[in-house]
Amino acid sequence: MDQKAPPALLRILFATAALSFGLSMYLEQRQLDWLQRHPISANLLTSVVGFATGGLVVAIFFNWIRERDRARLMHEPVAQEWRAVTRPAREAYGLLDLQETRALGKPASETYGRFAMALWSDDPIDPVEWKEHVAVMRAAGAALLADADEFARSHEIDGPKYRAARDTFEQRLAAAPESFEAIGTELYAFCDTVDKLHYALMRDRLRRPAVPPPAKPARRARSRRRP
Repeated sequence: MDQKAPPALLRILFATAALSFGLSMYLEQRQLDWLQRHPISANLLTSVVGFATGGLVVAIFFNWIRERDRARLMHEPVAQEWRAVTRPAREAYGLLDLQETRALGKPASETYGRFAMALWSDDPIDPVEWKEHVAVMRAAGAALLADADEFARSHEIDGPKYRAARDTFEQRLAAAPESFEAIGTELYAFCDTVDKLHYALMRDRLRRPAVPPPAKPARRARSRRRP
């Protein structure tokens, strides 16, 4: 999907659809007798309206699919980098996915699975154990915030939406969590927001017209002096 429907084609299809539709409405309102006397011309005009409108819809949809596909390819390496940045925090919060859990090895993966299930279950956790784990989660979350700020600056997504998501997660870390679900859900929301911000940035860059590099000034040919 390297090709894209050019803007000139979209403009031609739009103009053809608008003009043919306007002409058909004019003939229907003012020249109905003529349309009834010329059924072939009426059918041809209807075909032009349908072809131009359908072609315009297909071209726009194709460009939309192509833009999403290219944005996903541009975003994927950064998404993997972000997953690596968030992995220590997600491990402390019991949010590693199945592939990451299996990568721990069989004994460690089984232990981690029981640990994550205990965190996300509705069963009460021992207060002493809960207090210790809250300290671990806060330390992992604070480290993530520092790394996330650097990540956001390097990938140009440290705007108002990033700062709002960051502030919300930081406030949740500072507050006394009543349950693991509250603080764990906030971490998941923060990680997801950063991921979506970079994907949206890639789509925005694809929509912008390419700016040609500035032309280099031509060098003057040096004239050789004769002795």
